Amino acid sequence: MKPVFTLLITMALALPGVADSSEMQPRGKGTAYWKRVIKVYDAQLIAPADATADTILDDDVSKCLLLTYRVPLDAGKIITASNIVLERQHAPEVLALIEEDLKLLGSKMQAVEKGDQYQLCYDHLSKTLRLELNGELKHESPSSLLAKLYLGIWLNENLPISKKLRLSLLK
Repeated sequence: MKPVFTLLITMALALPGVADSSEMQPRGKGTAYWKRVIKVYDAQLIAPADATADTILDDDVSKCLLLTYRVPLDAGKIITASNIVLERQHAPEVLALIEEDLKLLGSKMQAVEKGDQYQLCYDHLSKTLRLELNGELKHESPSSLLAKLYLGIWLNENLPISKKLRLSLLK
């Protein structure tokens, strides 16, 4: 077994706060680009083997998205980019349902440097979304709707941040 794959499996099994982690495994990975040229971050999805593109955002599917940044970004740029995709994907009345949760999540975002990693994990048993930066818990939300919509930035079939990245993550 390749050392990187072994590390990823070990990491998936040790994810804090995610129920049934023994079912979790590294899925796909890819890179997000700005203007198709600048590599902004590498993304990796960790989810149950039986989760499909059609079920990955379901409330009963635990999942983690790991974003490892290749460039420094201030929190405002991360929040703005996220909001642009959310507004493209969802009607205002849908986003109004998570408005306060989204503001609170945004208030916990911090600037990143090259090599920093944000981890977004949703636990289907507790219906909780956790945001960590470099392994440190920054925010926890008991909103499965926030988890579905926010992780949908990358995983939603409807106008994800990048169709190519979505397909790479869901392999």
